[in-house]
Amino acid sequence: MKKQNLLGVCLLAAALALSACGGQKDAGTEKSAETAAAAEESAEEKTEAAQEEKQDDSKEKTAGEKKKAEKSDEIDSADAGKYLIYEYTGNGTTVSYDMLKTAGMGDTYLELAPDGTGTLFLYQTAADITWKPGEVTIYGSSKYTYTIEGDTLYLDMQGVQYTMKRDGSAGVPETKTAKAEETKDTEPAAEETTEAAAGTEASKELAGPPPKGEVGKMEARGGDGIVTEEEVMKGYVYLSKINSANAFSMSYDELKDYFGVPGKFTGEEYSEHMKCYYCYFDWIASENPNLFIHVNFKEDDAGNYHISGYNSSGFTGSQAEEKYLAQMQEEAKEADKAKAASAPKKKETLEVFKFGDHDNPLKVDVEIPQSGWSIDTKGSGVKLVDSDDPGKFGAGFIKFERKDKVEDFDFYKDKFENYKELGTREIDGVTFQARSYKNIGYDWVEFIAQLNDDVALSIGTVRVDVDEGTTGDMILKSIKFQ
Repeated sequence: MKKQNLLGVCLLAAALALSACGGQKDAGTEKSAETAAAAEESAEEKTEAAQEEKQDDSKEKTAGEKKKAEKSDEIDSADAGKYLIYEYTGNGTTVSYDMLKTAGMGDTYLELAPDGTGTLFLYQTAADITWKPGEVTIYGSSKYTYTIEGDTLYLDMQGVQYTMKRDGSAGVPETKTAKAEETKDTEPAAEETTEAAAGTEASKELAGPPPKGEVGKMEARGGDGIVTEEEVMKGYVYLSKINSANAFSMSYDELKDYFGVPGKFTGEEYSEHMKCYYCYFDWIASENPNLFIHVNFKEDDAGNYHISGYNSSGFTGSQAEEKYLAQMQEEAKEADKAKAASAPKKKETLEVFKFGDHDNPLKVDVEIPQSGWSIDTKGSGVKLVDSDDPGKFGAGFIKFERKDKVEDFDFYKDKFENYKELGTREIDGVTFQARSYKNIGYDWVEFIAQLNDDVALSIGTVRVDVDEGTTGDMILKSIKFQ
């Protein structure tokens, strides 16, 4: 069985979660977090099961592959466009759009640009893609097939099928891109969008007048939104890289405090499709009014507005990262070191089981900060999560996983991307081999060692810095094997 990519199993996890709760609707953010956690664990468990069972990589052609039309390798502009999720079929189960929306997956889309690039957007994650007729490539190496019949696109991802409708076609709410003020003197030089939900820019048509006094209620909280060009670009990097795990839970007030000034209010509307209100603010460069960051906020059930999407205008995300990412990462690291040195800590004992065997745990004593970290025991292994919510989507983590032999961690080594050997690190007197690579959508730094004849341990880190003096480093130094 081929490795299941995180993007390829998210919707299946959503379907299972809905099945478990009888398909009852829950639009709250807590449900969305649970869905994301289930998606992540589903991906890992499927990978783990494949590693244990070592099933054959050969696979029969799926229905989607059988439908694939013979086309030339040249880009067919007729295929280009934006396709919105309509339904999903996996493991013999078909999930309707309403169920997907309930699970927080209703904004999934595939966008095929005429130049052969594009985006696959799934649960607050936008993955860059390339494509040619009949084939989509994600992360530069994961290839999936698609077919188009009329306005319907069928995307086949290792046996699970996404049915999508071309944006604006019958049965799918027509969307339109959120725009900056139309009073801007000229078009921005460039624009890059990172949406937590396509609907945050979309479906802004009012379905009749909203309740009296609702629209515009955020206007009084706005200002001129003027900051420096550097602050605008750093703000984008902050949301997309430095604080990406928390970006879509940030409130308007939190982002206002980050910039130091209220944003410029550009509108507030009710989406009949999403059944909620959205408001829009810009933070604008004093040196150039056409360079700004445009942020969408979605109202929750309690009446609070949280970020649901953002886009840059006048610059691209890669330009901002090239200028400021390294500097901001270093600043974040130094801030983490200062926090780690003084933060109160608590001792925990982790029980790490071998997959399928819950009788003989490896016990690991470890210290973590008293607040801001939690433990996740769902699925295989044990995770220390850089969040008070162990199921928080996008949070960094340190994962402990056990096998019989170190070699067992290499079952998919030939599939790892950007693989590098990083030397060794001593943990509680044991020499661990260190390495970095990309796998199931994550950038890993992993430490592996054979503890005894029957126990091999992997300590994998994702979005957790383990350089000297950081919180991650202090956690690794605190480890004691029982």
